[in-house]
Amino acid sequence: MEPEISGGTTTIDEAVAEGLEIHAKIKTFLSANPKAPEAALKDLHNRVISEHKDFSSSYPIVVRLMVYENFYVPKVMKNYFVHISNHPWKTREEFLERQAEYLVYVLRYRCPRTETRKIYAYRNEMISKLKKEDGEFIEAFKKLSDQMDKEMGEVKEDRRERLFSALSRGVL
Repeated sequence: MEPEISGGTTTIDEAVAEGLEIHAKIKTFLSANPKAPEAALKDLHNRVISEHKDFSSSYPIVVRLMVYENFYVPKVMKNYFVHISNHPWKTREEFLERQAEYLVYVLRYRCPRTETRKIYAYRNEMISKLKKEDGEFIEAFKKLSDQMDKEMGEVKEDRRERLFSALSRGVL
Protein backbone atom coordinates (compact mmCIF):
# COMPACT_ATOMS: atom_id res chain seq x y z
CA MET A 1 0.00 0.00 0.00
CA GLU A 2 1.26 3.43 -0.95
CA PRO A 3 1.66 6.11 1.76
CA GLU A 4 -0.87 8.91 1.81
CA ILE A 5 -0.20 12.62 2.13
CA SER A 6 -2.27 15.80 2.50
CA GLY A 7 -4.26 14.68 5.49
CA GLY A 8 -4.57 11.11 4.20
CA THR A 9 -6.67 11.90 1.13
CA THR A 10 -4.10 11.77 -1.67
CA THR A 11 -1.55 9.14 -2.54
CA ILE A 12 1.98 10.08 -3.45
CA ASP A 13 1.50 9.02 -7.07
CA GLU A 14 -1.66 11.15 -7.35
CA ALA A 15 0.14 14.19 -5.97
CA VAL A 16 3.12 13.65 -8.29
CA ALA A 17 0.69 13.33 -11.22
CA GLU A 18 -1.04 16.57 -10.22
CA GLY A 19 2.36 18.24 -10.09
CA LEU A 20 3.07 16.97 -13.62
CA GLU A 21 -0.27 18.35 -14.81
CA ILE A 22 0.44 21.75 -13.27
CA HIS A 23 3.97 21.85 -14.63
CA ALA A 24 2.76 20.93 -18.14
CA LYS A 25 0.50 24.02 -18.11
CA ILE A 26 3.36 26.16 -16.84
CA LYS A 27 5.77 24.83 -19.48
CA THR A 28 3.22 25.60 -22.19
CA PHE A 29 2.95 29.18 -20.95
CA LEU A 30 6.71 29.60 -20.57
CA SER A 31 7.47 28.15 -24.02
CA ALA A 32 5.01 30.63 -25.54
CA ASN A 33 6.48 33.45 -23.39
CA PRO A 34 10.19 32.64 -22.91
CA LYS A 35 11.01 36.11 -21.63
CA ALA A 36 7.86 36.64 -19.61
CA PRO A 37 8.09 39.71 -17.37
CA GLU A 38 7.78 39.41 -13.61
CA ALA A 39 4.15 40.61 -13.73
CA ALA A 40 3.21 37.81 -16.15
CA LEU A 41 4.89 35.24 -13.91
CA LYS A 42 3.03 36.61 -10.89
CA ASP A 43 -0.22 36.35 -12.81
CA LEU A 44 0.62 32.77 -13.82
CA HIS A 45 1.49 31.96 -10.21
CA ASN A 46 -1.84 33.36 -9.01
CA ARG A 47 -3.74 31.37 -11.67
CA VAL A 48 -2.02 28.15 -10.64
CA ILE A 49 -2.86 28.86 -7.01
CA SER A 50 -6.53 29.49 -7.81
CA GLU A 51 -6.85 26.44 -10.08
CA HIS A 52 -5.00 24.03 -7.76
CA LYS A 53 -5.85 25.29 -4.28
CA ASP A 54 -5.12 22.12 -2.33
CA PHE A 55 -1.80 21.42 -4.01
CA SER A 56 -0.73 25.07 -3.85
CA SER A 57 -1.62 25.52 -0.20
CA SER A 58 0.12 22.31 0.82
CA TYR A 59 3.22 22.76 -1.34
CA PRO A 60 3.63 26.49 -2.08
CA ILE A 61 7.38 26.32 -2.53
CA VAL A 62 6.95 23.58 -5.15
CA VAL A 63 4.56 25.79 -7.12
CA ARG A 64 6.95 28.74 -6.84
CA LEU A 65 9.81 26.73 -8.32
CA MET A 66 7.56 25.48 -11.11
CA VAL A 67 6.55 29.01 -12.09
CA TYR A 68 9.68 31.03 -11.45
CA GLU A 69 12.36 28.44 -12.29
CA ASN A 70 10.42 26.03 -14.52
CA PHE A 71 11.57 23.21 -12.24
CA TYR A 72 9.64 20.02 -11.58
CA VAL A 73 11.15 16.56 -11.44
CA PRO A 74 8.79 13.72 -10.47
CA LYS A 75 11.57 11.74 -8.77
CA VAL A 76 12.42 14.71 -6.54
CA MET A 77 8.74 15.18 -5.72
CA LYS A 78 8.26 11.52 -4.92
CA ASN A 79 11.26 11.57 -2.56
CA TYR A 80 9.96 14.75 -0.95
CA PHE A 81 6.45 13.32 -0.56
CA VAL A 82 7.83 10.17 1.05
CA HIS A 83 9.77 12.40 3.45
CA ILE A 84 6.77 14.50 4.44
CA SER A 85 4.50 11.48 4.72
CA ASN A 86 6.98 10.16 7.30
CA HIS A 87 7.46 13.60 8.90
CA PRO A 88 4.09 15.37 8.78
CA TRP A 89 3.88 18.92 10.07
CA LYS A 90 1.80 19.84 13.08
CA THR A 91 2.71 23.50 13.49
CA ARG A 92 3.25 26.45 11.19
CA GLU A 93 6.97 26.32 11.95
CA GLU A 94 7.16 22.65 10.99
CA PHE A 95 5.26 23.45 7.79
CA LEU A 96 7.92 26.01 6.86
CA GLU A 97 10.67 23.52 7.70
CA ARG A 98 9.07 20.93 5.39
CA GLN A 99 8.94 23.53 2.60
CA ALA A 100 12.68 24.09 3.10
CA GLU A 101 13.20 20.34 2.87
CA TYR A 102 11.88 20.44 -0.67
CA LEU A 103 14.55 22.99 -1.52
CA VAL A 104 17.14 20.62 -0.05
CA TYR A 105 15.86 17.80 -2.28
CA VAL A 106 16.14 20.15 -5.26
CA LEU A 107 19.70 21.08 -4.28
CA ARG A 108 20.64 17.42 -3.94
CA TYR A 109 19.18 16.72 -7.37
CA ARG A 110 20.90 19.67 -9.05
CA CYS A 111 24.22 19.27 -7.21
CA PRO A 112 24.46 15.65 -6.07
CA ARG A 113 28.03 16.00 -4.79
CA THR A 114 27.30 18.87 -2.41
CA GLU A 115 28.88 18.30 0.98
CA THR A 116 26.60 17.43 3.86
CA ARG A 117 27.65 20.46 5.89
CA LYS A 118 26.79 22.76 2.95
CA ILE A 119 23.40 21.10 2.59
CA TYR A 120 22.78 21.55 6.29
CA ALA A 121 23.79 25.23 6.09
CA TYR A 122 21.57 25.72 3.02
CA ARG A 123 18.63 24.09 4.80
CA ASN A 124 19.04 26.38 7.81
CA GLU A 125 19.36 29.44 5.56
CA MET A 126 16.17 28.51 3.68
CA ILE A 127 14.28 27.91 6.92
CA SER A 128 15.39 31.33 8.16
CA LYS A 129 14.30 33.01 4.91
CA LEU A 130 10.93 31.27 4.91
CA LYS A 131 10.32 32.18 8.55
CA LYS A 132 11.25 35.80 7.85
CA GLU A 133 8.93 35.90 4.84
CA ASP A 134 6.17 34.28 6.91
CA GLY A 135 6.67 36.82 9.68
CA GLU A 136 6.40 39.65 7.17
CA PHE A 137 3.21 38.13 5.80
CA ILE A 138 1.70 37.76 9.26
CA GLU A 139 2.60 41.36 10.09
CA ALA A 140 1.06 42.65 6.84
CA PHE A 141 -2.06 40.56 7.45
CA LYS A 142 -2.35 41.91 11.00
CA LYS A 143 -2.05 45.50 9.76
CA LEU A 144 -4.68 44.89 7.10
CA SER A 145 -6.96 43.19 9.60
CA ASP A 146 -6.56 46.09 12.06
CA GLN A 147 -7.30 48.57 9.26
CA MET A 148 -10.42 46.67 8.26
CA ASP A 149 -11.59 46.46 11.89
CA LYS A 150 -11.10 50.21 12.26
CA GLU A 151 -13.03 50.93 9.06
CA MET A 152 -15.84 48.58 10.08
CA GLY A 153 -16.05 50.35 13.45
CA GLU A 154 -16.31 53.69 11.68
CA VAL A 155 -19.02 52.36 9.36
CA LYS A 156 -20.99 50.97 12.32
CA GLU A 157 -20.68 54.27 14.17
CA ASP A 158 -21.81 56.21 11.09
CA ARG A 159 -24.81 53.91 10.65
CA ARG A 160 -25.71 54.23 14.31
CA GLU A 161 -25.55 58.04 14.12
CA ARG A 162 -27.69 58.11 10.96
CA LEU A 163 -30.25 55.78 12.49
CA PHE A 164 -30.41 57.86 15.69
CA SER A 165 -30.70 61.04 13.64
CA ALA A 166 -33.51 59.57 11.52
CA LEU A 167 -35.33 58.33 14.62
CA SER A 168 -35.02 61.71 16.35
CA ARG A 169 -36.43 63.49 13.30
CA GLY A 170 -39.28 61.02 13.15
CA VAL A 171 -38.33 59.77 9.69
CA LEU A 172 -38.52 56.13 10.76
